[in-house]
Amino acid sequence: MYLVKAPCSEISNPKQRGVQKPDKIPSKFQKPSTGPKVYPSGMCWSVRSNGAVELKHLEEFLNVHALSLQETVKAETGMLYRNLGKSGLRVSCLGLGTWVTFGGQISDEVAEQLMTIAYENGVNLFDTAEVYAAGKAETERGLSRKHIIEGLKGSLQRLQLEYVDVVFANRPDNNTPMEGVGAMTWSPLACGIITGKYENGVPETSRASIKSYQWLKDKILSDDGRKQQAKLKELSLIAERLGCTLPQLAVAWCLRNEGVSSVLLGTSNPEQLTENLGAIQASSMS
Repeated sequence: MYLVKAPCSEISNPKQRGVQKPDKIPSKFQKPSTGPKVYPSGMCWSVRSNGAVELKHLEEFLNVHALSLQETVKAETGMLYRNLGKSGLRVSCLGLGTWVTFGGQISDEVAEQLMTIAYENGVNLFDTAEVYAAGKAETERGLSRKHIIEGLKGSLQRLQLEYVDVVFANRPDNNTPMEGVGAMTWSPLACGIITGKYENGVPETSRASIKSYQWLKDKILSDDGRKQQAKLKELSLIAERLGCTLPQLAVAWCLRNEGVSSVLLGTSNPEQLTENLGAIQASSMS
């Protein structure tokens, strides 16, 4: 099975929503040890927001297992869960991406902080790939059976894991026919442009300041880039009226499309991640 990752503008809008209950959330991610590994449970259940009968069944299930609605991940964090295409997997509607940041822009300590914050806020989808950070985030390419098997074995060794739940395609392979069954969106903030951080130039610690991202810097400083900044000021007024930040508004816009299984967040510090996770509340506004 392959799952396709695409920008929000390319996604249709079928309706599917739900809630997932993972195992007890650890206070901090632990580095791999020589002992047996413990992974979050793959068991899950769901409830539709407008189904009184299903809610009753859920309450009966929780009572049997000595649980309550207040103990669910949704109640504790506000996180929502959706089906990942037709795979049967339930994933958090917000995921943590590692494309530029992990293994390159941030330290291992910050990466661990981000993973901990994401996990404690109900995120159960962490996006990585062989090509991220030249292999450091997780080298060859292609979707042939041979490469998928070899690439997955190499990834598991680098990640020090015994298994992953799903493997999906970042890009289509013209030499390998495939059927897309699910979608995750990437770069909901357009490489940080929608945050408004580039209004007065390119900050030294921003993504556009990285040498390999000269194309992004050129785009920001171009005439079109300056026009985009002017439009962002108009969007900021809308975000202010809604009581959210501009990044939260952008992520919430992606979340309103229920054809999207999960929106991947790329952040370089805990404050950014915490702010972006708040988009769940913004997405529920009418």
